[in-house]
Amino acid sequence: MRNTGALLLASRAESYRANLSAETGVPLRELDRLATAADLMRKPGAKATKVRLFTAFGTRSLKHLGEQEPRAFRSQLEELIAKTGIVKAIPTPREVMSDVYWASLYPVIISMLGL
Repeated sequence: MRNTGALLLASRAESYRANLSAETGVPLRELDRLATAADLMRKPGAKATKVRLFTAFGTRSLKHLGEQEPRAFRSQLEELIAKTGIVKAIPTPREVMSDVYWASLYPVIISMLGL
């Protein structure tokens, strides 16, 4: 595979990921992690720091991110950051609202990932 688009297409369903895991020898859990990162990074501005934060929270796809209620989500992220120190700065309310809004607009490519 040459890019994240190819990874997303090859990972779009659980059965596809299982086949890809068998063909490549890459553990299914690792494929899920890579597919999650690739899906979340489709949103402009979603860099490694946000992907790390969102996945630590339990977000598994743009669809899942787009289903969050922004105020509650930010509050939960703030708690996670305070407990773990996973990132240095808490996203602003405006950033979280934008992330959730934009994520809700993107088409679903992959089914929910079970990390």
